[in-house]
Amino acid sequence: MKQVIIFLTIAVIAITAQAQTTKPDYMFTAKPFKIDVPQAVLDDLHARLRQTRWPDAPANIGWKYGTDPVFLKDLVAYWQNGYDWRKQEAALNQFPSSAWRSKEDDPLPPH
Repeated sequence: MKQVIIFLTIAVIAITAQAQTTKPDYMFTAKPFKIDVPQAVLDDLHARLRQTRWPDAPANIGWKYGTDPVFLKDLVAYWQNGYDWRKQEAALNQFPSSAWRSKEDDPLPPH
């Protein structure tokens, strides 16, 4: 019985040691990245915001049936005229960022 326990202990140690030296397929690697939204994407967003078709809404409806139309119009106006994406992009890129990939050819890295 003692020999069986010793044998099993050695087998477990050997298997564990082998598992620690082998890199499994599911290991993740971090790759640094910078946020760099193409200008065409921002131009398209601005064009779509300009073309917003607002639904008819009763006066002073507020948040009763969803988003307050006055709030939403103000928000869209801010996105069109006040929000500076490039400024925010530069601020975010001051921090180190990494994309994690499970494999080198993974088309959709988690974020």
